[in-house]
Amino acid sequence: MKPFAPTRQSMTRLFALSMVLWSGLSCAQSLIIDDDIDRHARAWIADIDAGNPGAAWDKSSNQLRDTLPRADWEKAVKPLQALGNIKSRSLSSVTFTLKMPGMPNGNYAVVSYHGSFTAKEEAIETVVLRHETDGRWQGVGYQVR
Repeated sequence: MKPFAPTRQSMTRLFALSMVLWSGLSCAQSLIIDDDIDRHARAWIADIDAGNPGAAWDKSSNQLRDTLPRADWEKAVKPLQALGNIKSRSLSSVTFTLKMPGMPNGNYAVVSYHGSFTAKEEAIETVVLRHETDGRWQGVGYQVR
């Protein structure tokens, strides 16, 4: 018998289900859950990986662009260059929520990765996306620890 090997889709569904059970039916009914959230998160941080954080800012949520000027975003992301190039990134967890500290209520996805960079072998990356009124998931935060 082969051991169970979870796929990205099964992991996303599992975390989405846990959020539904945790947040209660009234909140769960308004959660927007996307099985392909990993693809959205990777697409947003691809410009950061390529050394072009300004392009990531251009594709970010209105919420981020309205609160943080592009030059400040680029300055905040600049220290990530010291990590070097991304070598690998594997999905660790996805959490969907209606509330984020310090942000207005909305549909958010918190996507965590185990990453490896040329200058930092083990890193935890966290990408926060917000579901916009136009139906797209767009970035509101990125952190590497």
